[in-house]
Amino acid sequence: MGALADFLRETDARELRWKIILAVVAILVFRRVYIIIDRLYFSPLAKFPGPKLAAATSLYESYYDVVKGGVYYKHIQKLHKIYGPILRVNPYELSVDDGSFYDTVYVSGGIRQTEEFNYFVQGLDLGNTFFATKDHKLHRQRRRPVEPYFSRAGVTKLEPIMSECVQKLSDRYDNFEGTGKISRVDHAMQALTGDIIRRVCIGDGEDYLDDEDFSPGWHDLMHSIALCIPVFVVFPWVIQSVSNHALGYSVYLLLIISSFLKFIPEKALVWIAPHTQAFNTYREMATKHIEDTKKEDPSKIDLDGAKIGSKPTLFRYLIHKSDLSEEDKDTHRLANEAQSLLGAGSVTTARTATVCIYYLLKCPEIRARVQEEIKEFVADWPEKAPTFSDLEKLTYLQAVIKEALRSDRRTNSIDSVSYGSLHRLSRISPHEPLQYKEWTIPPGVPVGMNAYYMHTDAEIYPEPFKFDPDRWLDNVTPEMKRNFVPFTRGSRSLAYAEISLVLAVLFRPGGPKFRLYETDETDIGSLHDYIIPIGRFGSKGARIIFD
Repeated sequence: MGALADFLRETDARELRWKIILAVVAILVFRRVYIIIDRLYFSPLAKFPGPKLAAATSLYESYYDVVKGGVYYKHIQKLHKIYGPILRVNPYELSVDDGSFYDTVYVSGGIRQTEEFNYFVQGLDLGNTFFATKDHKLHRQRRRPVEPYFSRAGVTKLEPIMSECVQKLSDRYDNFEGTGKISRVDHAMQALTGDIIRRVCIGDGEDYLDDEDFSPGWHDLMHSIALCIPVFVVFPWVIQSVSNHALGYSVYLLLIISSFLKFIPEKALVWIAPHTQAFNTYREMATKHIEDTKKEDPSKIDLDGAKIGSKPTLFRYLIHKSDLSEEDKDTHRLANEAQSLLGAGSVTTARTATVCIYYLLKCPEIRARVQEEIKEFVADWPEKAPTFSDLEKLTYLQAVIKEALRSDRRTNSIDSVSYGSLHRLSRISPHEPLQYKEWTIPPGVPVGMNAYYMHTDAEIYPEPFKFDPDRWLDNVTPEMKRNFVPFTRGSRSLAYAEISLVLAVLFRPGGPKFRLYETDETDIGSLHDYIIPIGRFGSKGARIIFD
């Protein structure tokens, strides 16, 4: 009798456990169904056109960015052709494909309050950096102290740093002449821009340019982190659950997850576990610099001087003289800021410089015109370096740079483009509705526009897939200026100054001699959107040879 009672009690317990499990599953299913119904029929965005599946779940976008490999931006362009110029691209966000609406979405804070919608940083632990800060007031407070270092006047103070780094690169290229060495331009350009922004921010550390092959691990690391960003968006808890000091291990873990989810062939992914230490090293270096700076006596430092390298670095200024709150001077937050600036200040600038160098080598007529224009200003190099004030007045040189930022060249269905970003960088009007034609966009709704669509609009730029610097010399229409948004409405003076100087020095009369080596448009192009543009998987990069 006792055995039977025990059996019945165990049976009841098993049934109870199953009932609890089924109840939890039912609740989760009901919740998901409720969310989907709400998104499809009761959301403020329910009235906007677009695929129902995109409105119902973010997994629709994740499929194109995680499984298909960063191609949702292209799919959105196809959807615009089906649904029209305004489109719901996920449960929360709209996309607009109309250049005339750009200045309504991307306005300065003096016109209307606007907030960032950089959801992709939620898994990168960079949400407290100024560029990712959503709140309008806090964003301005964090950004204001940084702006003077990268303003037009600030760039003038950085010219000695740029000249020193460019001279190091030029000297190394000179030493390669006649050796038959094959070198990757993209590695060299990212080493150059990384050295410049590191010196500006913290001043310390070894130069990437000193590495025999221009620190390929640094280039591969930044691009490998970018490959993980779609996974960070889907699984932000993965990286957030790992210590900030173990970023290298989390990147390695996410690469494994990314490769599994995207089904990308092994050759398409760079297994960078040995190189992740470079990013950790930079973070540790930045953290130490910030901690040491907090111990310094600011009265003994020339914070207003023109020297930016060894003494008044950006972070010395932020800590000792800026009006940042004590909370915003937290070491962890400033170290995040340093990492953010290092990535933003090196990757896109390096890509654009690489594209410029490719076309100068590929097109002798373009190269000849640039060399003729710059020769007066680099005649005394390196004793006297040309200033950005001089180089920005060289109309053809600047036209080449602008066309590299704008242009798209399609070869065998591969896109070649040097945008600041292929991704829509959405903005939110937190308090006021936006009116686009007959559509009223409610306050608080993220709205994004894509430079890729605006730069390849054939009505604005005839033959948009042709690399043609001359389009920027004559008959430049207001619509061309309006649609040229490689860095949204930011000026990016430092990027233009870096690119102008490296092109002038490398292609000066008597400069280093090199040519393209087994490189075509597909090796410099951008096919995949991982917030930063990523080129063809399997490419060996933009290579040159020193005969």
